[in-house]
Amino acid sequence: MNIHTIILAGGKGTRMLSQKAKVLQVLGGRTMLNHVLTTANKISNKISVVVGFDKEGVEEEIKKIGINANTYLQKEQIGTADAVKTILKDIDINEKTLILYGDVPLIKEETLKKLCSQEFDLSILTTNLKNPTGYGRVLKDKENNVLRIIEEKDADQEQKKIKEIVLRLQKESGTSGVYLDQISAASPKLCMDKSHGHPVGGGSWWLDQGYYKLLSAIRDDMPEGAFLTSEAMAEPYNHLLDGLLSWNSQFQDQKPIYSAI
Repeated sequence: MNIHTIILAGGKGTRMLSQKAKVLQVLGGRTMLNHVLTTANKISNKISVVVGFDKEGVEEEIKKIGINANTYLQKEQIGTADAVKTILKDIDINEKTLILYGDVPLIKEETLKKLCSQEFDLSILTTNLKNPTGYGRVLKDKENNVLRIIEEKDADQEQKKIKEIVLRLQKESGTSGVYLDQISAASPKLCMDKSHGHPVGGGSWWLDQGYYKLLSAIRDDMPEGAFLTSEAMAEPYNHLLDGLLSWNSQFQDQKPIYSAI
């Protein structure tokens, strides 16, 4: 397997208040670029580095590291896709392309090997954080397929409120299980809300922006031993729920199957 690794190293790193490129900041006695480039070199047949801000400084650092890598200039730093586009003409159709950020220095060789071994047209490496504040969210369907990536600032405020309430119940009040009602009423295939900008009865608003996003966000931060349930008709969200609430209609004094709720 031929791996062509593309390292994005053109960012300014405004929050670091430095005149040097972000990837030239030092961690553990080596620049972040040195860490990433050294790790990438262990698994790559070819390495390309996208430069931009402090181009000369980054190119000089690559020479110092002593690893063979071609550099490509991104004239304006306007996003990841635009950075990768500068290299498109030199990507071989028979190569597996690995795209890395130059400011993620702790990425491990075994992690990259596992990622590159995936037999999909496109794979994205993600992580679950206890506190994801400031990070974007990767939205997935029930089969773990990526639907979209959304920046935190675009996340729905109402969903953040619901998440906060659920987590406070689980973490502060001692409630081990929380039941969210009416999830099954929001079909992932048939959305009837005109405000969502698609034909009534069609679209996938609930699939990529609705309850999938909400439930995923809650699960990412739930305490150990807590659980989340909904009504028995919410099967499309099974992978995000610990069980479905059921009522036994054979008895007058009906009780839910989860007594802790």
